[in-house]
Amino acid sequence: MDALAQLRSQLTELGSLVHLVHPDRRLFEDRLWQLQQGFQALAAGDQTAIQPALTEISRVLRLIAVDIAFLRASRQPQTIQHRQAQIGDRLAQLATWLDYLQRQSPWS
Repeated sequence: MDALAQLRSQLTELGSLVHLVHPDRRLFEDRLWQLQQGFQALAAGDQTAIQPALTEISRVLRLIAVDIAFLRASRQPQTIQHRQAQIGDRLAQLATWLDYLQRQSPWS
């Protein structure tokens, strides 16, 4: 499996957790960590042509990490749902950036 396909698979796994009524918050963190590791491996090379996209992906991953931290601390169902929706929106942003990388891909 190529690097982008693996990232997309990890993104899908993380996305499936967003729709659970009572998500395992530690599992969220584990899946995010796997996604971050995959992204770091992808971004490790000299990718100057796509550096702005890689920077944006890194930013979104950090925001998801913050959202997951807040999700773990959430007690009210309304707050949990809000955080889950926010994470879902950010995962959609990541999917868009992965599509962009696929089109620009030096990995294809």
